[in-house]
Amino acid sequence: MKVLRFSASLVALCAVLSTSVSDAQPGSWGDQTDGTFHNPVLNADYSDPDVVRVGSDFFMVASEFHFMGMQILHSKDLVNWTLIAQLYTRLDVDPRYDTFNGYGMGSWAPSIRYRNGRFWVFFSTPDEGIFMTTATDPAGPWAPLHCVRSVAGWIDPCPFWDDDGQAYLIHAYAKSRVGINSRLILHRMAPDGSALLDDGTEVFDGTISQPTIEGPKLYKRDGKYYIFAPAGGVAGGWQVVLRSNNIYGPYEDRVVLEQGSTAIPGPHQGGWVELESGESWFVHFSKTDALGRVVHLQPVSWVDGWPEMGTDFDHDGVGEPVTSAVKPNVGGMLPLTAPAADEDFASATLGLQWQWNHNPDDSRWSLSERPGYLRLRAGQASDFWHAANATQKMMGATGTVTTRLQTENMADGQKAGLCHLSDIYRWIGVEQAGTTRQIRVCIGGSYTNGPVLTGDAVWLRTTIDYDGSNRFYYSLDGTSFVSLGSSFTLRFGYWKGSKIGLFTWNPSASSGIADFDWFTYAYDGPKGWAPTADLLVQEAEWGTLSGAFAFASDAGASSGYCVEVPDIGAPTGEDSASYTFLVTVPGAYRVRTWVSSPDEDSNSFYVKIDGAPSGTGYLYDLPVSPSLFQSDYVSDRDGLDPVVAEFAAGPHRVVFHRLEDGARLDKVALELLWSTPTSARPETLVLYE
Repeated sequence: MKVLRFSASLVALCAVLSTSVSDAQPGSWGDQTDGTFHNPVLNADYSDPDVVRVGSDFFMVASEFHFMGMQILHSKDLVNWTLIAQLYTRLDVDPRYDTFNGYGMGSWAPSIRYRNGRFWVFFSTPDEGIFMTTATDPAGPWAPLHCVRSVAGWIDPCPFWDDDGQAYLIHAYAKSRVGINSRLILHRMAPDGSALLDDGTEVFDGTISQPTIEGPKLYKRDGKYYIFAPAGGVAGGWQVVLRSNNIYGPYEDRVVLEQGSTAIPGPHQGGWVELESGESWFVHFSKTDALGRVVHLQPVSWVDGWPEMGTDFDHDGVGEPVTSAVKPNVGGMLPLTAPAADEDFASATLGLQWQWNHNPDDSRWSLSERPGYLRLRAGQASDFWHAANATQKMMGATGTVTTRLQTENMADGQKAGLCHLSDIYRWIGVEQAGTTRQIRVCIGGSYTNGPVLTGDAVWLRTTIDYDGSNRFYYSLDGTSFVSLGSSFTLRFGYWKGSKIGLFTWNPSASSGIADFDWFTYAYDGPKGWAPTADLLVQEAEWGTLSGAFAFASDAGASSGYCVEVPDIGAPTGEDSASYTFLVTVPGAYRVRTWVSSPDEDSNSFYVKIDGAPSGTGYLYDLPVSPSLFQSDYVSDRDGLDPVVAEFAAGPHRVVFHRLEDGARLDKVALELLWSTPTSARPETLVLYE
């Protein structure tokens, strides 16, 4: 295989990613790349999921409780999902979210809807009320949270706009707050979702027939009103559908999904969606222990006006969750995608996978003070539970997480490292006493001491085995890892699965700095990229500045795809722009680049692909002019032209290194000249093999 290669050594941004990018591979869950999927489609804690379709796109939200903030996921097929936004970064609705006293509270059971060109998300907090936010673009920005009704114990809100424009909101009750449950309440709502217009009408009482009914989702189909809602509790419950000719009832009820003879417990709260192809699907969660409430996908068929979910394996008239199925019919096969997990901390913003435990103190973390690192400043805290930490969800039943910690700026009393947390915590890290820094493990309040550090860097690792044991490791050279402490268990707690985090705190004073260089997470599920046609930009940076790349199919080439870069300015000094693209059609491509420079005939850009070793020289530089310049070819230092590269299918890393102030990269196009394999190909230019 011949591939043009770019150097990642020019900028710290690429140092980790260039070694961690690999061909997308299926895992033990999700897309199996053969036209089928294996449940769960998201083997991570996205509890109480709700989904909406807009055209050929699907968007999903889930409960996040005391973690900030609520994530928006996007999919083209209900199986492969990516993170695209966070609705909020903090909850300023009660001081408890600033003082680490909101565990198990925060956002409960959101709903997402689309109407008149606008997305709407409603959710409740158990003690403060029902909140709403809107956006015209699901990737944001989202409007500041608006309190629809200040009230305790009204949970699981779902908006509904009828054909006549009348707006409604349905919700359930939290018995822990108001003393009752198993009832569903319907309110008239202002059309803009800003307020409830009455005190509500009870439309269903499931105390006897459907105990603990909650999480209602209201829909209309063929003139009838349907409420999809779980009942029976999380662990051993079932899915109920209510049906009526009138929005206020009376409602018939029917159990449509239960565990039955399967090993999938309590198929619980979720959302129904109908595809452009006419297919129906139901997204729901099923509770595991340590991993949390993971996302399953069930086929739905409609018979006599009732939905039938999954497969009735035991022939009792009620559907049961499927383990595997043919993927939804969305008009074609799509590549593997998964929510981001790895992070090199080179961007100006923290990856969307990261969620702060309670409200973040933005003065105590930075990505710019030490570029290429996540800097955490230790706050004074009495214990781990009051320590600021950045977390992300566990993915899958097995995995390995590794991070590199720089300790030279730590202070006396400070602790910092890698952790697991739910309603229990375990961590491996460094604790400083005076000027001595020692590696330590804490499991269940018991400490195991490792060596005293003589250098500044330490690599920390946790290996995860949901069905077995979990262990901590450290390394002093990044190559040889040593186990420290005993094996340990993880568990569900505070309504969330166990999460992975980076932490620091100091019981003595607000003093000390922990710098995390990168974070990698290998797990048993799919890891991939989401292309649009043949080219996708995964990320783009100018030094510490970042801008969103827009995809355009009109590249100005006979057959190609173009990435258009917004005008994000030109930084000073020697900086690099980098991005990852995914080739789904292997073959030979001509690289066409639009650049501009302040000086006539200057050589302002050098270009490399996929981590060519440093010292080998740049592949080619681009002659540019003061105005926007389209390069139909680019020449290298030896005058070779045109540049044609043969790309294998899969992801590739591109680096544009800018040498002159004021230079701009405006867009890049890859023109497909021929695909492989082919019987007749013109000779190609290959600079590195």
